[in-house]
Amino acid sequence: MPYTNINFEIKPLMFCLDNNPLVFNAVNSDSKYVSLEISMFFNAYNQIYSVTQTYEEALMNGRATFYPGEEINDFFPEIESFVPSINNDGILKTSFLMNAAKVNLIIRELDERKENNAGVLNFNNLKYIPGKKPKAFPYLTNGRRRCTYNNSLIILSATEKDIEEENLGDISGETPLIHTPAQTDMVSYMTFKRKKANDNLLRAICNHFICFNPLPEIDEHIDVVFINQNLCPDIMSFSGEYEEYPELTHILSKKGESGVDFKAQVKRKRTLKLNTGWLFKEELNLLEELIESKICFINIENKWENYIPISKKPIGYNSEKTQYAQMVEFKKINYER
Repeated sequence: MPYTNINFEIKPLMFCLDNNPLVFNAVNSDSKYVSLEISMFFNAYNQIYSVTQTYEEALMNGRATFYPGEEINDFFPEIESFVPSINNDGILKTSFLMNAAKVNLIIRELDERKENNAGVLNFNNLKYIPGKKPKAFPYLTNGRRRCTYNNSLIILSATEKDIEEENLGDISGETPLIHTPAQTDMVSYMTFKRKKANDNLLRAICNHFICFNPLPEIDEHIDVVFINQNLCPDIMSFSGEYEEYPELTHILSKKGESGVDFKAQVKRKRTLKLNTGWLFKEELNLLEELIESKICFINIENKWENYIPISKKPIGYNSEKTQYAQMVEFKKINYER
């Protein structure tokens, strides 16, 4: 820590929503305020842009506290469309998602007139990943154990450096081709089918960080991709049972002087209900994260389409149950009339 009057933990790679406040202690007794300028550079999901924001706090007993990660998290772009890059040539490759946000912090101690009172303090070239450090880190997912079918699609995200150094691609049964040289701040994802990972279809696919357990095989299943709290694509395998139905809203109005009712407009929306199939209790929080996701990408009959999850009540934990199931509701985006 270069400054003795600041408490702030700096790591090579930081997560925006981890509990890491920046606590500033005033040097000058006449100081009344402190300002924090955050300059951010983003390269994520095919979007490149910079943002600079300034925040100001009054000093209380000579101290002020900021949470820069929370502010940075709000400016990350969102994934609006996604079709997994599935490798059919037998070679596992990584696909680029984003770079960690590059951040510079400038701290100024201010007097009563809000003029600089004690110089400028800088923290440069900090690297931030959205969300909290996940449970399955170095994989960027909270799903440490999940149910899968033989033909389930598996998507795993991590930094290129971790993929290389922690052999994260080995869970697929292959060594992935990564970008060279592997970078600490570059986040990529890998996709593979569970059946490609091992010959024994009844065996769980595990390493030190994550485990994919086999379910009894069914004729069809449905892959649901969602955007997790690290803003990375994540996936759950649902059973093939689903319902899809339209909902019509009739807009009525009245004609001129006669006051006769007539149908002025019909609004349509299409709703999808999917059965999760059996889930472990460890997957309940992951399912809740799926429902909280702003968008999902669902593969039904070999066609990927965009949906918004709209279920209101995720499954609650029951100490007497070991497996769970739920119907999850989605609204289709851009339904063509």
